Amino acid sequence: MNGSENTAATSTPSTAQSSSRLSYADITPEQQRTIDAIYEGDKIVIAAKGHGKAVCGQTAAQELLADGELTRVLVLAPLKVCQLTWGSEHEVWDHLDKPGMALGSANFRENIMRNEHYSIVVLNLENWPWAVKTGLYALFDGVLIDEVSKFKAAGSAGVRSMRKVRKHFKWVCGMTASPVAETGIDLYAQMLVVAGKDSPLGTSYGRFKQQYGIPLDFNEYKWGIRPGLEEALANAVKDYIYVADDAGYLASLPELRDEVIEVEMPDDGWEAYRQMAEGAYIDRFDIEAANPAVVSSKLLQVTSGAVINTEDASVHWVHWAKYEALQAFLTAVEGRVLIQYQFIYQKQELQATFPGIKFLGDNPQVYEAEWNAGRLPLLGVHAKSASHGLNLQGGGHELVILTPIWSNDQNEQLVGRIRRRGQRSKYVRRTTLVVPGTIDEIIMERMLGKEIDEKRLQAHLKEVTQ
Repeated sequence: MNGSENTAATSTPSTAQSSSRLSYADITPEQQRTIDAIYEGDKIVIAAKGHGKAVCGQTAAQELLADGELTRVLVLAPLKVCQLTWGSEHEVWDHLDKPGMALGSANFRENIMRNEHYSIVVLNLENWPWAVKTGLYALFDGVLIDEVSKFKAAGSAGVRSMRKVRKHFKWVCGMTASPVAETGIDLYAQMLVVAGKDSPLGTSYGRFKQQYGIPLDFNEYKWGIRPGLEEALANAVKDYIYVADDAGYLASLPELRDEVIEVEMPDDGWEAYRQMAEGAYIDRFDIEAANPAVVSSKLLQVTSGAVINTEDASVHWVHWAKYEALQAFLTAVEGRVLIQYQFIYQKQELQATFPGIKFLGDNPQVYEAEWNAGRLPLLGVHAKSASHGLNLQGGGHELVILTPIWSNDQNEQLVGRIRRRGQRSKYVRRTTLVVPGTIDEIIMERMLGKEIDEKRLQAHLKEVTQ
């Protein structure tokens, strides 16, 4: 695979016989509608999952530039998306120009941004505040944000920076698989970034929460949409969001099979688990949890095999049940396997148990290519580093989840790396290792679409300590 977000059209490409590259003729009807929406709509968020967002976004940007609507466009994206997608789309599609890649040192970034040879320049999101501080943003009159859902914290440096300069830009477009990654509250900052003072949700986060929100925890740190107001919120933003037609795309995907392997945790594990659940403390290791959020994290560590003492970063093993279950699974399964891990000690244990395993985060571009070429039997991935901009469908169709993932968005994005166009298998299997009666099951309930709140977690803590 070439690192493209879109690897094939719904029909046989007309250029397939003469070239390995795709042409404008290979743009699918649903992609063309998305391109038109991007071209025609300033202050808009494009919601498109597995749709080839990058080719749609760059095609529309080039058309705006060619028609004189814009003079230069700045693309903002997470670093891995910049490297693995925006840096290579022009090699996949013959109608796309090579953009300027403003990645690296400050001097290098500045030189690329000032180079008028590049009408489209790609900058990683982390350096957006730098571009505002230096005034380099003013060299562009259009902004295209890939993974605009990253701008979901209203008080973040990225959002504050955009608020300062939003009025400078003639055209701002955001793209994401889902504007509502976790909760409808996420929409506020995204609307502010894209629409500025014209945001349909206003420019005061406090008033927005007062109108639509409800706190999800005692400290009012996490917020959700108040029951009954979901439709009102959707109506408020409907003119600012284009939901791409994904019927053709979904029909082209292989079946997703979700399976669970129940893992029996030994007595030592249960002793540590109950102590943490009951008293936020594990006697054996002198490990204490300062608050309920840390308790949840420590419980998840116990079911994963070991507990980390945050004071000195020491790792204390309590069992190897999940790794034994993984070995049994790998013995029985055929083909290559993607293995998710969450904690650093899991990566170390996987390295010790399976010497040939590679980890995507160690060298993303190289290992993505080797995996897709079929040269890696096992590839370890962390959900946060493998959630966007990666195409892993060429290497296999098996995904094992060692530690259930709280974030629905990370769950869907992770499995979406192999369940996408170009996957040769008729199905993708996501197998999750779960210790019954623990926090693993609570997270699985959330993954399956059930509402999980603080009361459910507190009830679980009482159950395991009785």
